[in-house]
Formats: sequence, C-alpha cells, structure tokens
Amino acid sequence: INISSYAVVDRTFNKNGNISNIHRHFYRFPSKDIKKGEYVSLRTGKGKNTVDTLDNIPVHRFFWGSDSTFWNDSEVEKAELLKVETIAFKLV
Repeated sequence: INISSYAVVDRTFNKNGNISNIHRHFYRFPSKDIKKGEYVSLRTGKGKNTVDTLDNIPVHRFFWGSDSTFWNDSEVEKAELLKVETIAFKLV
C-alpha cells in the first residue's frame, strides 16, 4: 500500500480523565510504498526519513518533526491511525 493514505493523531483527555474527541497533533505519512510484512516506525522528533532493517525486514522510519515531546510518560497515551483522503472539488 502507499502509506500516504494514512495519518496518526494523538488523543487528549477531558477533565474527568476520559478520552476526548480533540486531536492535538496530526501526522500524515508521505508518499511511500510499504509491502506486507514490513515495519513502520514513527518518531515524534526531528530527523531524516530512512529505511533500515530488523532481522532482514525493512523498517521504514518516519519523523514527525516536533521540537518537543508530546507523549506523556506518566500516563497511558492514545494514538489513532486514520485512513485519510484528499478530495478535490470546485466551488461554483
């Protein structure tokens, strides 16, 4: 598949500690073909997207590009993988 049809978002929590419907951070993957059985790694910091191997299996490493950490080390975090599509339309 081409991974550009997917995005990762982190979820926030409301004042009661329940998951809210607000997404603070959004990362859409760039255009890249990924084969079945290959790995995808997303890191929040800055870096250059690369392909490495783990036990002879390709690992596609992507970088979110954030200047600071936004995952909370002291609590369970929630991330969602979304299938996204860009729709072209013409205003009349």
